[in-house]
Amino acid sequence: SVTTKVVRSNSKPVLVVGGREVVKLQTFLVAMDGSEAAERALDWALELASGLGAKIILYRFLPRASSVASFESEKQEAESYLTRLAEAHGRFIVKTIIRQTDGPGYIAELATEFDADLVLLGSRGQRGPAARWLLGSVAEELIHHASCPVMVVP
Repeated sequence: SVTTKVVRSNSKPVLVVGGREVVKLQTFLVAMDGSEAAERALDWALELASGLGAKIILYRFLPRASSVASFESEKQEAESYLTRLAEAHGRFIVKTIIRQTDGPGYIAELATEFDADLVLLGSRGQRGPAARWLLGSVAEELIHHASCPVMVVP
């Protein structure tokens, strides 16, 4: 689609608003995968939240682990990461979520569950160029699944 091409090729953040009328921007869901693009998406969320008085929910997925010990280690690392971000920006970050489920469909479900008015995520996260070419990016897929606006930050 034209939207997907704009998101894929743009070096600036792109806000995609579907057919739904945007009435409020009070709750943002930010997908954090540890990438620089995700960090930039959080910066945008913080800037917007500052001006709008919005609250931010951070989401971090955990990939399937090969063992319980590996899962616990990855979970502890993710908790530390999100706690550090929440402490640094506590005025705006009201909730952190760590789940072992990933994908655009799940992010869209979380947005609905928490009544998010905007989802923000980085466009060049953990998937490499080959995986993005074969599978499409999570950001591009989310645009088609989300029931709220999506801001994709390169």
